[in-house]
Amino acid sequence: RVASPSAQGMVEGAFGRLLGEYVLREDRSGPVIDGGSGRGGFRFRIVDSLSGVAPLSIVVKAGDTIVPVEFSEGQKNYVVPPDVWKTLRASVLSVRAEDMLGNATTKEFRIR
Repeated sequence: RVASPSAQGMVEGAFGRLLGEYVLREDRSGPVIDGGSGRGGFRFRIVDSLSGVAPLSIVVKAGDTIVPVEFSEGQKNYVVPPDVWKTLRASVLSVRAEDMLGNATTKEFRIR
């Protein structure tokens, strides 16, 4: 999906005052997902600098099982809690997310 074609310009209000500038860009790519295991479970980050990440679209699976995640406000990343992490039997963790325009990304991580 496309937000709008590339364009650039300025917005003027009443009496010719400059209200600001704008830049329009196409967004055809999904969010960037990166992460890895460490102390305290599996941590990953999802970012999309153009249209933003749709938080309700994030799904983490181990095999066919949906894995609960928590958001760490201080570190701005997602965490599979340690008690859940220890019980995972699958060898691949799949993280899927969409941006606000519906562009999706899925990334798989080998966990054992």
